[in-house]
Amino acid sequence: MIVACNGTTVIDPLTRLTLDQILANGLVATNRAVAFAGTSTLAFGDAGKVQFGSADGGAGDLQIFHDGNHSYVKDVGTGDLRLLGANNVRIQNADGSKDFIVATTSSSNSGRVSILYDNTEKLRTTSAGTTTFGEANVQGFSSGDPSITLGTGSTKVTWTSGSDNPEGSVTANQGSIYSRVTSAPVPKLYSKQSGTGNTGWYPISSLGT
Repeated sequence: MIVACNGTTVIDPLTRLTLDQILANGLVATNRAVAFAGTSTLAFGDAGKVQFGSADGGAGDLQIFHDGNHSYVKDVGTGDLRLLGANNVRIQNADGSKDFIVATTSSSNSGRVSILYDNTEKLRTTSAGTTTFGEANVQGFSSGDPSITLGTGSTKVTWTSGSDNPEGSVTANQGSIYSRVTSAPVPKLYSKQSGTGNTGWYPISSLGT
C-alpha cells in the first residue's frame, strides 16, 4: 500500500489500494490538486498521452501527446478548442525568437491579429478591415485567372487579369476592370460598361498601350 512517513513514524496509509490494484485500475483522485515544486518534470514516453475530459470510446476530449514524429494538441470532443491569453497569444518558432501569428487581447489594440514573416508584420486585422504591409500578390486558383473582388451580389465588381480579350469570355458586373497581359499590339485595359454576363466589355486604353 501507499503510506507516508514523518521521519520516524509510518503514518496511516493514504490509500488502501495495493500496487497491483493501482497498476490494473489506475489511481483516481476526486477534487484533488497535485503540485510539483521547483524544476520537477512530469515525463511521458512517445505515444503517452495527457487526456482531459471524456469522449466516446473512453478517449479524452483534449489530448496532448507526441507520437515519435510529431507533437499534437488534439481536440476530439465537443465544443471549441480555445487558446486564452490575458495579454497576447503568440505562435512562435521552437526557441521563441520569432513570431508567426500574434493575437493582441489587451490595451487599445485588443482584437488585432497580425501575421508575420521573419518577425516583420505583413498582415493586420483592424476595426475597419485589414492592412497589408508590402506586396499583396493575388494568384489564380485552379485554371481561373487571378482577380480582386469588391462588394457582394449585384454590387460586386472585380479586377481580373488574363491574356485574352474579355468580351464574350469574362463574366462580371458593370464597373469591373480587366487587365490584358500580352505582348500583342492590342488594348491592355478594359471596363465592363453594361450587363451582368460576359459581354459589354470596352477598351479604355489605346491600341497597343
